Amino acid sequence: MLSKYQDQKVILVGKVLPSDQAGPGMFMLLAADNQQVAVQMQDPETTLSAQQIYEVLGTVSSEGTMLEEVHFPYSDNFDLENYNRMLNLAHGKFSNMFWD
Repeated sequence: MLSKYQDQKVILVGKVLPSDQAGPGMFMLLAADNQQVAVQMQDPETTLSAQQIYEVLGTVSSEGTMLEEVHFPYSDNFDLENYNRMLNLAHGKFSNMFWD
């Protein structure tokens, strides 16, 4: 799904997967829709806690990965399922409230 946003800034919320699934300076994020997304960190020395939920702002590359600009940790009790339901409503039934 990210590929349709190539070269655009997006916000992605998801859970960080164990680091052995990504290369140096990268991490894998399990998004709210259960899609795995490779995220390239702006600072390759930055580490994120596995299983922690983050919001990541970045640009989608031509390879379908995300180039991180900034990230924010969310609380442990953030409900990704409810967040995904809200996104489905915002992009579906109630899209006229959020988009042109």
